[in-house]
Amino acid sequence: AVNITKLTIPDFVKNGTEESVLFDCEYSYDKREDEHLVVKWFFEDDPMPVYQWIPKMKSKIYSEKYRVIKDFELDLDDTYTKGRAFKIENPTTELSGKYRCQVESHTSSDSEEDSMIVYVLPSYVRLNYTINDDTVRFVCEIDEVHPLPDVILYQEAPGPVKNKTVIEDIEETFELEEDGAYNLKVYVDIPERNLSTKNGDGYFHFECEVTIDGINYKKTAGIPFFPSPVAEKHEGDDSDTGAQSMCAGSIYSIVFLLIVAFFLT
Repeated sequence: AVNITKLTIPDFVKNGTEESVLFDCEYSYDKREDEHLVVKWFFEDDPMPVYQWIPKMKSKIYSEKYRVIKDFELDLDDTYTKGRAFKIENPTTELSGKYRCQVESHTSSDSEEDSMIVYVLPSYVRLNYTINDDTVRFVCEIDEVHPLPDVILYQEAPGPVKNKTVIEDIEETFELEEDGAYNLKVYVDIPERNLSTKNGDGYFHFECEVTIDGINYKKTAGIPFFPSPVAEKHEGDDSDTGAQSMCAGSIYSIVFLLIVAFFLT
């Protein structure tokens, strides 16, 4: 019976850097029962094969959508396996996705699948904030990236002890460009009163961390936030204010009596 023993698909490829990449599907078969082999490769849910090979008929069919290099064969002596693989020329982001190898004969079949990610590192990562209606919006912008990265926003309060915490309930929006890259914005709204300190001592530090799963990439951007000072209310403020008012009233009364006495004399 036909049995796929090994599937070779590149996991991660940097966009536009490889002249070609290899997709290989190793299998075992019975020469007596499986001479009518058909090898097919599919991409995602496309019903039309990326590449199809029928060894007995020496027939190869290529899809024009995937830049398959024609007439490529492995350097093997077995005429029933040397055409099982194919190459894609200059893989770019639109070719990221799941690939499936399917091997069939009259008596059996087998299939295996795996994914290739063609990635683009961000052109920049930037963190800014705006203040509107007593709300501070922190926005992390990530431009021209693929695939969509993992983004975490951190907040660090002022003080001698550094304690960086993850900000929950962040929102995100993104746009997909024609070249397959994303422009991404991750943001959070925080009431300004939650970012206040007594007498304005110190500042908050905010950080945006961007990672791409599967490759060794991490980029951070940070920005300080200096809060407006909040006046401290000391004990006795109200009584002190009252005493000052009473003292001022007594002075005014004495001055008034002196003026009246002057005119009477």
